[in-house]
Amino acid sequence: MVSNRKEEIEKDLKKLIEEGEQLYHSLSEELLESDEEEEKDDLILPDFKTSYQMWYSESLNLIRTLLPEREHDFIILYEIEKRKSYDILDSYTIHDYLMGIEISKDGEIIGTRMAFNKFRQQLYILKSINRILNSKLNNIQHVLQAELFDNELEQAKELNNKGFYRAAGAIAGVVLEGHLKQICIDHKISVIKKNPGINDFNTLLKDNDVIDIPNWRYIQSLADIRHLCDHKKEKEPDKDKINDLIQGVDKICKQVF
Repeated sequence: MVSNRKEEIEKDLKKLIEEGEQLYHSLSEELLESDEEEEKDDLILPDFKTSYQMWYSESLNLIRTLLPEREHDFIILYEIEKRKSYDILDSYTIHDYLMGIEISKDGEIIGTRMAFNKFRQQLYILKSINRILNSKLNNIQHVLQAELFDNELEQAKELNNKGFYRAAGAIAGVVLEGHLKQICIDHKISVIKKNPGINDFNTLLKDNDVIDIPNWRYIQSLADIRHLCDHKKEKEPDKDKINDLIQGVDKICKQVF
């Protein structure tokens, strides 16, 4: 689920950049319309005035998620909420262009050129996400994974309260195993074993000085409770034990990274 979301974000960014490039060329063509000697290619370009708004809305959502520090810069290139200057030359925006407001300077109509320059800056902002995409997506992955783990632990609590102790413990164990696995990935720790479990990840983290001895022992104790849930021939787990497991997993997920 988490990896699918990352792929969706990467796909959306690529699509918006490609659409932005087409809009860029479309607006560029408008600037060159008066030049009869300019060679035109056969590429069918979108109409900027009818296609821009959708691109802007989708791009703004992505920037708000991945590059929030540039959100304001992106918006004011499109529209200024309150103009501080009555000279539209100083505050002309893409919105003005879309509304058909034209301006001139030294006898030359320059609205399209100014809109082109503003849009080019927006496209640069969007493209800049590529430089920090991996780190941003990793942060998003951790947030989404934390939400997923929280939801699964809530399910485990509900099952435990209803007397389904083994099922509750099994879910909590899966969450713990997933969290320890992610820590190994984050610290670039190689996992050689084909089907590693909680104790395998726990030992690797200890051996690589990611966790200390007290945490290593605590995770071992949680793994022992999980073991009871996975093997019916073992001693039957009780509600209190499973509650200890759920609370312990929650603590490790929030305090050990």
